[in-house]
Amino acid sequence: VVVVAFRGTYDLVNWIYDLTFRKVAPYPRCEGCLVHAGFVEAWESVHGVIARAVKEHLRRDPNAEVLITGHSLGAALAVLCAMDL
Repeated sequence: VVVVAFRGTYDLVNWIYDLTFRKVAPYPRCEGCLVHAGFVEAWESVHGVIARAVKEHLRRDPNAEVLITGHSLGAALAVLCAMDL
């Protein structure tokens, strides 16, 4: 099992992401979707690292399940992560 877990709002930078609430339209990987701009910015800041790590784990174990979870800001990141992976 590959577990991707995102923590909730933790520091000032996270609060800024939370408060950047204008919508981005369209979300690059979902036609017609509107997404909280701060959540997109937070996700884009970790996307590459997460995607590489998950791909590496799946390369070693192609049958592994991928579980994605998060709390607060992390829940929003978990949703975007699930869409992108």
